Amino acid sequence: MAIVLWCENFPKLTVNEGRMEGLMHGPPSTEANGANIEVLPLNHLKNRTLSLRRSDFLRRNALQQDKVKIPFPIFVVSLPKSGTTSMARYFYCGEVWTAHTFANTDDGRQLRIGECYQENVMQGRPPFAGCGNYHVWSDNGFIRGKRCYYPSIHGLKSFYEHYPNATILLVKREKEAWRQSMRNWKKGALLRKWWKACSRDFPLKNANDSQVETFYEKHADRIRRFVRDRPSLTYIEIQLENNDVAEELEGKIGISKTCWGHHNSHEKRMRQNPRFRKDWNGSLTTTVNASERSSRSTVK
Repeated sequence: MAIVLWCENFPKLTVNEGRMEGLMHGPPSTEANGANIEVLPLNHLKNRTLSLRRSDFLRRNALQQDKVKIPFPIFVVSLPKSGTTSMARYFYCGEVWTAHTFANTDDGRQLRIGECYQENVMQGRPPFAGCGNYHVWSDNGFIRGKRCYYPSIHGLKSFYEHYPNATILLVKREKEAWRQSMRNWKKGALLRKWWKACSRDFPLKNANDSQVETFYEKHADRIRRFVRDRPSLTYIEIQLENNDVAEELEGKIGISKTCWGHHNSHEKRMRQNPRFRKDWNGSLTTTVNASERSSRSTVK
């Protein structure tokens, strides 16, 4: 039996003999948002398994699309320190399945989104294939050692080839504010990583403030040119400093403006519960004791 993590707003599901399966927190139930379910006990876990029929899963998937005005997948192409976390929380508050920085893959791994994306591109697969059942992808870059891969820079063509009717979302800051934020964050740690691993496409080690800002502006221009030549894509650009950004998001995306800059009350309640902790991609996972940590990856 395939076992993966089930979260209320972020179900991480796989197909096993025509059924959708996941790990459900809390007591067993006979219904989940109107879907008929089967609860199966697992003796070696303190939780239970939730199985959804494929038809029920597809219905829930359609309900997710009904929450927004724009088509899935939604690819947030913003550079780091450009509101990617705020945007992920916005979609999370709107109960849309969102991956931020990390994704729980269909084969049970937890990877940075960019790493999963790159693996797929190299194998000729759709960029998000097997990267998890998410509809929004935010903070997608990946750096490890000398490896550097940012899908919004290195993999846009592949995205369009496989998702020609998807949404590209660019959240942008004033260039001076972004540059200052990059230099301040962990004393410029990410800039140093770029210098070491990404120098071909990113600012060089001795780049001055003007050159760093120019790189940021050129990235936005590159995105605009890309979507201009591909009219089947839905494109949304948001200026983070605008006073009416919340209203603009509600008008263009459809999720309530109250979700902008606001933590979902369900998330707050769960974070206050000592049985749960907040993970990187916005889902909620149970805490484990030392004896269980070694097996934790098998249930993600």
